[in-house]
Amino acid sequence: MHMSGKGLCFILAGFCLVLVLGGIGLIHSMTIEDAKPKVSTSGPPIMLAHKGDAKALDRAPVFFNHDRHASTLEQRRESDCKVCHTLEEQMDLKTRQKVKVYRFPKTAYNTDDKRAVMAAFHSACGSCHRERAAQGKKTGPDIGLCGKCHKRKAQVMTASWAWSPIFNYDRHNKHVVAAEKKCETCHHALDEAQKKLIYKKDTENSCSACHKAVPDKTARSLPKVAHAACIGCHMELAAKGKKKAGPFDCKGCHGEHKDLKPEEVGKIPRLVRGQKDMQDLALKDLKSARMKVVAFNHKSHEPRAQFCSSCHHHSLEKCSNCHTEKGDFKKGGGVSFERAFHTATANQSCVGCHQKTKQKKECAGCHQWMPDPLPKVSCPVCHGGPSEGKPVVEAKALPLEFDKEKVPDKLVVKSLEKQFMPVDLVHQKIIKKLVTISNSNSLARTFHAVKGENAICAGCHHKMDMAAATKMPACTTCHGIRFDPKEMGKPGILAAYHRQCMGCHQAMGQKPQALECVKCHKEKEPKVAATLDPVRGMVR
Repeated sequence: MHMSGKGLCFILAGFCLVLVLGGIGLIHSMTIEDAKPKVSTSGPPIMLAHKGDAKALDRAPVFFNHDRHASTLEQRRESDCKVCHTLEEQMDLKTRQKVKVYRFPKTAYNTDDKRAVMAAFHSACGSCHRERAAQGKKTGPDIGLCGKCHKRKAQVMTASWAWSPIFNYDRHNKHVVAAEKKCETCHHALDEAQKKLIYKKDTENSCSACHKAVPDKTARSLPKVAHAACIGCHMELAAKGKKKAGPFDCKGCHGEHKDLKPEEVGKIPRLVRGQKDMQDLALKDLKSARMKVVAFNHKSHEPRAQFCSSCHHHSLEKCSNCHTEKGDFKKGGGVSFERAFHTATANQSCVGCHQKTKQKKECAGCHQWMPDPLPKVSCPVCHGGPSEGKPVVEAKALPLEFDKEKVPDKLVVKSLEKQFMPVDLVHQKIIKKLVTISNSNSLARTFHAVKGENAICAGCHHKMDMAAATKMPACTTCHGIRFDPKEMGKPGILAAYHRQCMGCHQAMGQKPQALECVKCHKEKEPKVAATLDPVRGMVR
């Protein structure tokens, strides 16, 4: 069968069209749907999602990796940033002084015009990519390969950085040393009369006290101020030939978070800002107070925080300035004075911080079974009255020696003896370990002292009045051999033992763990069936 030339041309054209469409489909499917994004730990991506006057984006936002571009272009000085940015000086709304601003793209464009925004970014990025490609260098995609930058599928990235810069006592101290203890290098306040930045000792405040997350009529936003001031200073030092000039890349400041230990903070010179060692926490109107004043040892709490912002989250003012008796919505977010200290879910509150500390593995073994974050017996521990400037006397350590009649050295758990041998519970050894942990922690030592010598016992012997108890009842007193469906909150003795023992081991990272039965229960030797011997009779 012969085919005409015209028919052959149609078939070839169709075949080519299939190849082209298939190739395009393959490119886009690989780029958008199936291609696995490269894992990047260089720094946080900047999301470019400028809509102009449009209601929504036509394509997915671009996740721009600034660190990768800065590293590729080997930007190390302020002049290097001019490859992409235009360095401008704009008037600060609050101080009426000129400040540095890095603008991108370089060309001016109408930010309210969707097409103008798109053209400005495409021109800035695409022209650089074409220039590098012409030089034979590795570069990014050209205009037209939209899916290479606008990825529809969400990218999963392994990041070792934080959105907020990690600025703790250690990093602050490095800046203090670098600035030769001249706090005015960074800290300033606004003189309203002169409209001028000034410095006054012992009035240093956090940047966020004036510069908020978004700009307002009085000040620039915190992100813009931090980038302009911090990076600008680092670049200025680098231009002077300083080896330790500070980082320019994102990861340098938004680095991996690592909490400082109290002993590490203790080695750093104390940060003094005119604060008292002992401070009495109370509202000005003491007549309306329902509890005694709290004598707060500020000096002893400082090493247990990462920085001042751990408690003073926005400003270093007194707590009562923002958190009033009824709650000021404008200054304190509507959080009252009482809630500011007692909200269990807030890391900045006393109760919240204590609750978080109790979840650490050395404490979680017992406290995981105690859902109430603030038992009523704890109130007098803090609300003890004014300090009169004197440090609060620390609670005494719990004794490590016990009366063996009240606290047996060992206990034999045999109520479940069937497949396994009875369990020899090293009772006093366990208690001594828990008491040692308690004595080494000032928070635990302070609050455990309220319950006295039996405080540790409450970890296992729950729902009991430790002060009134003369003899601890057996677990089977409350937990029956069989589970009673009528009492859903009370497990049977098997579940009670396993939940208590293995739950504590798991929370504290202790061995043996679950399913390691023979570590606690010695398995019984299997019984051998009796046989009849015609000479000796019954033998085993």
